[in-house]
Amino acid sequence: MSKVTASCGRQISKSNISKHRKRCSKCKTDQLEQRHEEILNEIASLKRSIENTPRVVQNNVFVCNIIPFSQEPVLSQEDVANLLEPVDESVPRYVKLKHFVQGGGNIRIPNKSQKRIQIFEKDGWITKDRDEFLSDLTGLSMNELDEKYFASNLSNNWKNWAMRFRNSDKQTQQKLCSQIMYMIMDNQIDVK
Repeated sequence: MSKVTASCGRQISKSNISKHRKRCSKCKTDQLEQRHEEILNEIASLKRSIENTPRVVQNNVFVCNIIPFSQEPVLSQEDVANLLEPVDESVPRYVKLKHFVQGGGNIRIPNKSQKRIQIFEKDGWITKDRDEFLSDLTGLSMNELDEKYFASNLSNNWKNWAMRFRNSDKQTQQKLCSQIMYMIMDNQIDVK
């Protein structure tokens, strides 16, 4: 049988070396010292690798300037003229330009399964009834396009569409409100 020399200096058969190390106080002490030394070497190695690792400082600054609802800057006539075609997408595109591009996202739907919407005003976020607000926003947007930006003078197609829309049934008007709601959900920033 082959023999191995234990830490204490005794010759022990390979099959019994494990049992000897557990019982022999000198071998136990040597094993602990050896393990302690291995741990210290590993710590030193890790410290060296940390010191040699390049320092990467990453600063993530997220600045979101939200303009209070109804205080958005005035759009240019060129911008308004560009969003009038196709006419059936003009109102959602106008809401996007005014409230998300210019307004910084001052409208949000916090939970699509609930019938509420939030509007950013001077004092912070105000919660309103979603369906009622979307209906009001649709009418307000169409009036602004026509009265403030003279959309009827810029596009005959828009003028004809707006007249047909105002005289349409509730289902057609609801469809436009839904388009605006989906546009809001697609463009709002998720801030937790």
